[in-house]
Amino acid sequence: MALKQFSLIINTDLHETVFVKDAQDENNDEETNWTIENQFREGRLNESYEQYSRLIKEIKKIGLNFSEKPTKRYINLLANTKSFCQICGLKSGLKIWINLEPADLSEEETLKVRDVSKIGHWGMGDIECFLANGSELEWLLSLINKSYKKLMST
Repeated sequence: MALKQFSLIINTDLHETVFVKDAQDENNDEETNWTIENQFREGRLNESYEQYSRLIKEIKKIGLNFSEKPTKRYINLLANTKSFCQICGLKSGLKIWINLEPADLSEEETLKVRDVSKIGHWGMGDIECFLANGSELEWLLSLINKSYKKLMST
């Protein structure tokens, strides 16, 4: 009975945005100056870019002082040259890694995130979130704020 209710959704966004480009960019890695536009496929992921812009605007609105450093796979948000959050632009939204441990989260927060501490992933944080286009981001802002404050207190 449980197998009848089971469904599997395979998200090919990561393959389209990075793996295909990896083959093309293999020889150009050292020469490339990565930009935020690279993450959003030079304007082909407009909805995700708008979501990213909205997220950055909200993060600045809550008073966090940070810089953005685009890399090949994600955009680092840095405070005092240390990363507290990484964002990857996808066709269907944003994949976000937050530099928190699962123990830092409340029970309600753990229901909205994925623990990636024991698996390979691109970002540096142990918490992975997905922000779909048009979804609420207040809960995500609280996690990013928590990660920022944790970084600044160390």
